[in-house]
Amino acid sequence: RDVFALAAIAAVTVSCNKKLESDTPKDEPVAVDFSAYLNRGVTTKAGVTGELTTTGLQGAGAGFGVFAYYTADEPYSGASGPSFMYNEQISWDGSKWVYSPIKYWPNEFGAAASSDEVDRITFFAYAPYVAVTPSNGMVTGDNTSGIVALSRNSVGGDPIVKYIVSLDPTKCVDLCWGVSREGLTNSVDGSNNHVAAGAPYIDVVKLKLGDKIDYDFRHALSAINVTIDAAVDATTVGTDVDANTKIFIRSVSFEGLATKGALNLNSTAANGPLWTDYSSSRTP
Repeated sequence: RDVFALAAIAAVTVSCNKKLESDTPKDEPVAVDFSAYLNRGVTTKAGVTGELTTTGLQGAGAGFGVFAYYTADEPYSGASGPSFMYNEQISWDGSKWVYSPIKYWPNEFGAAASSDEVDRITFFAYAPYVAVTPSNGMVTGDNTSGIVALSRNSVGGDPIVKYIVSLDPTKCVDLCWGVSREGLTNSVDGSNNHVAAGAPYIDVVKLKLGDKIDYDFRHALSAINVTIDAAVDATTVGTDVDANTKIFIRSVSFEGLATKGALNLNSTAANGPLWTDYSSSRTP
C-alpha cells in the first residue's frame, strides 16, 4: 500500500503563568509548527478523488484533521472529550502548514512547575480533512459518500470517522489515519513518552524544542483490481479458437464486502485500521 507521512514538528511552548523547562529562554513562548511530505515520493488519493502527490494534498480544501485530548495528570482512558483540539484543520498556505488559533504545550513539570501534576495530551489524526458541524459531527457539505461524519465534540472516547464507499470508482476518496512514524523518546524534563512507532500518540508529555510528532498516515481502505484470464487456445468441436476471438465479460460481482463503516482513529493493531459498525452509538 502507498503510505504517506505527515510530520508534525512540535516546538516546546510555555503557557501563561507557568515556568518553562527546556533549552529555550524560559520566558519565550514557541508555537507548535507542522510540516508534511509524502514518504519516498509515492502517490496517494488522499484529499480528493483521483491520484495526487504532495502538491495535491496541499491544495485548497485538502490537508488533515487533528483531535487532541487534554487529560491533565490522568492517563487517557477514552472518557474525556477532544477539548484541546477538535477536528483542527492543518492546511497549506503556499510555504508551510498552518492552523489557527495556535496551540501551546501545557507546562507542568515537577519542582519547576506550578503544581505537582504532569500534563498529558493524546493526539489522533485523519486525512483528508472535512469540515463538520461540531455539535452533531455531520459534514457541512452535501457528501453522500467518502467521509460523511465525525464523532461529536461533546462526546467522550476515541474519535470516529464515518465513511461510505462510492460505487463510482472515479469518486472514491482515500481515507487514512495517523500513527507515530518513529516513536517518541524524551519529553522536556528528560523522561520517556513511551510512544512506539506505528502506535497512536497516547499521553504525550511536553516535548523538547525540536522534537517532532511525526504522523505516518496509513490507508484504511483497499483498492480492488480485477484481472481476467481467457483461455483462447481451447479447442471447440475439433477446431482451435482463433486468437483474435473476442470474449465479453457480462458482469463481475463480489460478496461479503462492507460498503460503509466507522473508523476508530485509536487503532493499536499492527498497521491495521480499527473499523467499527457504521451505526456506532458514539457517532451521529
